[in-house]
Amino acid sequence: NVVALAVGFGRLAGLHSLPTGDDLAAEWVIGKETAVLFHPPNLLTTDVRGEFRQVLTLFVNIDQPEPAALAALMGQLLPLLHQYGGYLCRLDFGDKGCNLLLFWGAPTSHENDIERALGFAFELAAWSPLPLRMGATYRLVYAGFAGSPRREEYTCYGLSVNLAARLMLAAPWGEIWLDEAVAQRAAAYEVGLTARQLFKGFSIEQAVFRLLGRREQTAALVSGALVGREAELGWLQTAVSPLLTGQFGGAALVQGEAGVGKSRLVHALAHSDMGQAVQWARCQTDEILRQPLNPFRYWLHRYFGQSLTASEATNKAQFEARLRELMAATADEGLVNELARTRSFLGSLVDLSWPGSLYERLEPQWRQENQLRALKTVLRAESLRRPLVVQVEDAHWLDESSRHFLPFLLRNMAGYPLLLLLTSREPLALEPEPQVLAVQPLGETAVSQLATALLQAAPSPALLAMLQARAEGNPFFVEQMLLYLREQGGLVKTAVGYDLGSDIAALPTDVQAILIARLDRLAQSVREVVQTAAVLGREFELQVLSQMLRGMDGVADKVRLAEDEAIWAALSELRYLFRHALLRDAAYEMQLQQRLRHLHETAAAAIEQLFAADLAPYYASLFYHYGRAGLPEPERRYARLAGEQAASRFANAEALTYLSRALLLTPETEPMARFDLLLQREAVHGHLGLREAQAADLSELERLAAADALWQMEVWLRQADYEMLLGNFGRSVALSQQVTEMAQQLEQPDLMARGQLQCGRSLSDLGDLDASWAQLQQALTLAQVHGLTLVEANARLNLGYVLDEQEHIQAAVPYYEQALALFRQLDDLVGECKTANNLGVSLVALSQYEAAERFYKLGLQLGQQIGFRRAEAVCLSNLANLAAKRGNLEQAQAAMLESLQIGLELGDVVQEARIYNNLGFVAMDLGAYEESLHYHEQSLALRRQMEMQMSVGDSLLNLAFLHHHMGEQERALRLVDEALEMAREIRHEVAVSNTLKIRGHVLVELGRLEEATAVYNEAIAIQQVGEAGNDATVLECQGGLARILGAQGQWAQAMPLVENILAELAQAVPDNVHELPRLYLTCYHVLQANDYGDKAEEVLRRAYEWVMSRAEKMGDAARRQQYLRRVQAHHAVVAMWEGRA
Repeated sequence: NVVALAVGFGRLAGLHSLPTGDDLAAEWVIGKETAVLFHPPNLLTTDVRGEFRQVLTLFVNIDQPEPAALAALMGQLLPLLHQYGGYLCRLDFGDKGCNLLLFWGAPTSHENDIERALGFAFELAAWSPLPLRMGATYRLVYAGFAGSPRREEYTCYGLSVNLAARLMLAAPWGEIWLDEAVAQRAAAYEVGLTARQLFKGFSIEQAVFRLLGRREQTAALVSGALVGREAELGWLQTAVSPLLTGQFGGAALVQGEAGVGKSRLVHALAHSDMGQAVQWARCQTDEILRQPLNPFRYWLHRYFGQSLTASEATNKAQFEARLRELMAATADEGLVNELARTRSFLGSLVDLSWPGSLYERLEPQWRQENQLRALKTVLRAESLRRPLVVQVEDAHWLDESSRHFLPFLLRNMAGYPLLLLLTSREPLALEPEPQVLAVQPLGETAVSQLATALLQAAPSPALLAMLQARAEGNPFFVEQMLLYLREQGGLVKTAVGYDLGSDIAALPTDVQAILIARLDRLAQSVREVVQTAAVLGREFELQVLSQMLRGMDGVADKVRLAEDEAIWAALSELRYLFRHALLRDAAYEMQLQQRLRHLHETAAAAIEQLFAADLAPYYASLFYHYGRAGLPEPERRYARLAGEQAASRFANAEALTYLSRALLLTPETEPMARFDLLLQREAVHGHLGLREAQAADLSELERLAAADALWQMEVWLRQADYEMLLGNFGRSVALSQQVTEMAQQLEQPDLMARGQLQCGRSLSDLGDLDASWAQLQQALTLAQVHGLTLVEANARLNLGYVLDEQEHIQAAVPYYEQALALFRQLDDLVGECKTANNLGVSLVALSQYEAAERFYKLGLQLGQQIGFRRAEAVCLSNLANLAAKRGNLEQAQAAMLESLQIGLELGDVVQEARIYNNLGFVAMDLGAYEESLHYHEQSLALRRQMEMQMSVGDSLLNLAFLHHHMGEQERALRLVDEALEMAREIRHEVAVSNTLKIRGHVLVELGRLEEATAVYNEAIAIQQVGEAGNDATVLECQGGLARILGAQGQWAQAMPLVENILAELAQAVPDNVHELPRLYLTCYHVLQANDYGDKAEEVLRRAYEWVMSRAEKMGDAARRQQYLRRVQAHHAVVAMWEGRA
């Protein structure tokens, strides 16, 4: 082999006139010192000529390489081969290019030879600059020496070697083909059946599989029996049990000190019968970087089969395949549509992107909101496939984005069999509050059982007493002490078990010292590897560690030795996880600061070298390492980059941390850099609602901008927006005008138009609509002249709003339509969504209901597309109100319930209370009084909770109105009087008038007619500030007065009231008339009593048609009957019309 390889490497060096055959063997004398470079030492000294072994054979074909390119490839291939423990048997050249023959399992076997070989092949294919194809087989072969004494080689013979060569030559370039034996054993990889195919030398077709990608698996990081935790395990099984009946499990927190056995307990649950009946999403937090949503990204990378060593195309193929599988297995059409809609947002969570995707088109705010929805949708869909436990490990290290996501995940989950299970050293503030299992230290009996399980024999009383005293019942500490004693020879085997040795040195007094002592027992080179890995965090990548230790031989072997010593566990061939955070901490903290700074600098350099093509995923890591290295310049650079990246993802808490650090590291001598950082941080403070911090940033920006006019104008615009948020509209106007004036002087049309737009918005909020109109018109003109499309679109949108406020509804419509077209041109989906909804509102006011419905539905569709949930809720609510206005009460109720679900999901209590209120009204109109009572009470409770005094008054009034309809007049009177007191207290005249109207209705039913007359007249007097007759309250109060006169037998005196009511209704029925049938009935009775029979019948006909038109739209027969019979006015109208002679 040595001679053959020498010829091959000679070709690599460009040597073509080499001796051949026996001449070569005679001329080249190979010594043992050379041979050991190519063969394991045991192979050179063995007397065994051959043996049968299970061997994985791998053929690699390189397509006609140039010598220099091939030499470069081999320079990287050989260290990779060494890392994966393979044996290079032969390298030769022919008409098919350069071929390599490699074996795993001969001359040295490992228990994971297939994983090693496929790991080598997969990584080689991922980074090779030359075209490759490979074939791999796994069968029993003859392995040994062949050839003459002067030229022999160690090789393998068998059909599988031939088949591997055939697979290689048949595979397309860039693919790795496997036989069935390899495919069946490739547990850590995704493989796909390519075909069944005949090959030369084989009489039957062979199954051919293609290696698709790595399937990273989570290792079991705990071992041994669980002792003393039967009650805790039962508690966890009870927490999981609702999932088995299809119910939502809520959240459960397993809390306890480090090492007390939280993870071991959850592991036992996962491997119990109940744990095996559900699926698990393991989300491991990152204690060092705490990047946004890092525990969920951790799970998603494994769920979608993503690998850092695979190509982007491979990772995308894996992602798409898994997403298609999930969608095909999901019966809920809404979830399937949401998975399809949020595809690009899911992809962004595993660092995939598609040009022109919805993710790329949206602003950061909407990106983050959609990422949360996408993540929740995947978890929902998986829970419906099979009950799901979302396990968040080490939740005390959660990042801010994950803390924000957890309450969102838990909202509105009824019917989804999912449990959020967290482990934490500390209590967690979570809404709703989780069930908490406090894991306590083990008792003496349990410590004895644990020691017996670890030692495979009983501990003596002395040993047990020492363990109990020193470990204080902490299982991890017990384990570490026993490992330390065993390594130190401090345990003595007795006839009944183990005792403490008499000559043992003093045991360290705390577990930290024990952990360090354990690390000291490692070989020096292995300990150095462990200490270096500790710098990378609890989980680390072998390739980064190897790059840091590139001057050390056999890094991969030393990593495996540390694994054998239970320092860490392999998550995959190239990723490892310290078995306990305390072990990692001990390895890190035992090092001198000077060495740690050097290691962090080395780690940063390694990452920069390995991932130079795309450093963006590593900005936070590089910031961390350079910061720990004490190198302010690169720390500042990566703090800025990480801050910009976090801000672009709307990860505001993280962005604030990075940008603030970058700002701290930026000297006053660099004002431009500080100005740029402050602009970014001010925006983040604004998003977070941190107004004091935002004001401080604006003040500093103003100081820096003093010498630069362009900077000044940018700051003034920011200040104007800030003042508007605070409600200081006058100050906002003044700042905007400063921008406009200076921009005009400096001929900066963009800034001038932005200033006018901001000024117009602020004047509108100030109530000066004419001045607002003038400013917005100027912004519009300037935008049109200079092609500022976004400014033009926003100007038209705001002009439409001003016209609406001025009640020039018809004139507003064209502005909204033009704004809509511009937002479409800009592909600004958020602007289009808002404009569509505003346009719908205007069209409703114009009674153009069909057109309004189209735009509401467009706004809804856009809101759903971009994940603008609040816009969805608003559009659904508007559609519901429109449906109710058009008499389709069932449709209105369905839309309101859908809007309510969004409100619950968002945790928007104000929206939730509003929708409960509207649902109460619709249910009352339907005659579903008990249902209405439930909704109104829910609304009232939420509004009291939020101390919304005006809204509380509305809810009290609505409940009073409901009890009035239910015939419970005394209860109604108490509620209406409470509502009236609140309305008078806040001096809300419209509310006072409406409340007096309902109080009049109640007093009439109670027979207190004089009081009712006075109340009605007071309500009318309040309303008669303007055109009283156009207000629904006035009409309904006049109806009440007419009923009182009728009850007193004064029918003639009631006629003027009825004539006024009918005249107003003939023009238009006001939108807020709550009881039109009762109003018609009042008019009918007065007309009949005054001998206007024909007019009376016409009014009754109109009332009947109104009631029946709504009833006919109800698909539910029981609901229709309830509507017609339980609502007194409806029942009376129908009975009188159908019973007339």
